[in-house]
Amino acid sequence: MGTFGKSFSRELGKNTGKVISNAVFGDKWSTPYRSANGGKSASVMTAQIKAEQQKTQAEAQLKIAEIEYQSEMEKIKLEQQFEQQKNEDRIIDDIIGANFNTDKDSIFQILTELLSLSESSNSDKIQKAAIEKINAGIFKLQQIGANDEANYFKQKFKDKSEIRDKKLLDLNDEIHKFKNISIIGIVLFVVGFLLRLWKVKEQLGSPGYEFEIEKVKFPGIAFLLIISGIAVSTLGIKKYLNLKQEQKNL
Repeated sequence: MGTFGKSFSRELGKNTGKVISNAVFGDKWSTPYRSANGGKSASVMTAQIKAEQQKTQAEAQLKIAEIEYQSEMEKIKLEQQFEQQKNEDRIIDDIIGANFNTDKDSIFQILTELLSLSESSNSDKIQKAAIEKINAGIFKLQQIGANDEANYFKQKFKDKSEIRDKKLLDLNDEIHKFKNISIIGIVLFVVGFLLRLWKVKEQLGSPGYEFEIEKVKFPGIAFLLIISGIAVSTLGIKKYLNLKQEQKNL
């Protein structure tokens, strides 16, 4: 056989071997090598990798921005609390520094402002300081013989105390009511949950091909009780906690 014939035979044998190896071993053994990514070009793969990197970087930047925002909000909150505390301390210093002279009209004016402050302020410290100063002013009025003015402020305190006691009594009734509602809700949920666990066995199938399954005895009632229990207990607990906080602030 000539040179051409030998070369052709070698090439034919080599190509036949490639076909067989490709068929048996797949893309990893192919010549030329075929990647398993469906023949995507290097530029497409590079673009995908770059897009993924940009997405990761964007997500990281967003996370950093969220952290910085939360940090800034915490800083503002602390600054507001600090300013509130400063204002509270300043008002208390003004209350303590108030002096009562022997002029009943002047004392009456100071006590009126202090009484208004004690009723309008949400700060327990300010209310306490104002009430202590009012008691001192009432004593001063009695010392200078202004008993009518002293009795006026005593009555104001009495009325305020009675209003507070009445509100506390009403709050206690409401707290007790919503506590019971919460308990009823929890009981409904527990009963529904127990009904959900109550299962009975039932035979299904045709004669000779029967099989047994377990079914909830009262699925509809169990579901209704569970949903009702969650709703009622959530409402009761939420209202109960709000009323307890209101009671604490009185």
